[in-house]
Amino acid sequence: MSPEGGLLQRIRRRPLAAALAAAALALAVLAAIAGLPGLPGVTPHSQPAALAAATGSSAGGAGAATVSASGSGSVQATPDWATLQVGVRTRAASAQAAAEANAGAVQKLIQALRQAGVDAKEIRTSEYSLGPVYGTGGPSPAPSGYEAVHTLSVGVPADRAGAVLDAATQAGANQAGGVVFDVRDRTSLERQATNLAIDDARGRAEAAAQQAGLRLTGIRSLQLASGGVPIPFGVRAVEAASAAVPVPVQPGQLTVTATVDVVFDAVPAH
Repeated sequence: MSPEGGLLQRIRRRPLAAALAAAALALAVLAAIAGLPGLPGVTPHSQPAALAAATGSSAGGAGAATVSASGSGSVQATPDWATLQVGVRTRAASAQAAAEANAGAVQKLIQALRQAGVDAKEIRTSEYSLGPVYGTGGPSPAPSGYEAVHTLSVGVPADRAGAVLDAATQAGANQAGGVVFDVRDRTSLERQATNLAIDDARGRAEAAAQQAGLRLTGIRSLQLASGGVPIPFGVRAVEAASAAVPVPVQPGQLTVTATVDVVFDAVPAH
């Protein structure tokens, strides 16, 4: 190739190389602005300040500090309601005779309860059974008779429990499953216990946040559990012969409790 030809080719290549270099530089700048990866071998510049600030704000919101704490609260109250279990057990030679004798005795018991001031809607059957009674002799003993048991669940004011038990035994009740004391309306007590539990959790969380250099700003989530165990008062099965013995019943105190698990939002204190 002549010297003139070689020089002409070099002149033609220079504009093409310059154009390619300019295009690569432009693509690198666009990639840096858009946050996209650059061309192979080209390192993009950092993101613009506005885009970086927005990303940082979003990440801060997702990873905001939280403080978790549990709390408990309790309120005591005197039970105002009692549920009694009273009934009649009868035996006879046949199932029909046992059932009829039991029905008559239970009807008499219900009438006595009504005369003692028990509301009819507070008397309901909680258990009824009728079946054979077997002896102990031989590999396959024959029934020695039949037994019927009818138990009533009776709701009364707590201060009437003893008197109603007396009336039941005097009317022929020979079965007593016990007395359970409770508070008939728990709503206000449960609310009081819940408020105390939340205050307890907040106090614990504030103490922890202070040690960590944080300040609580609000509640993110809260889980609540409440309860209070009714007070059972055991009464053994009684016989009609003991009807003249008064039944001393003391309801005592009932504790209604609430527990909470709370997650608080927090920010640096300074």
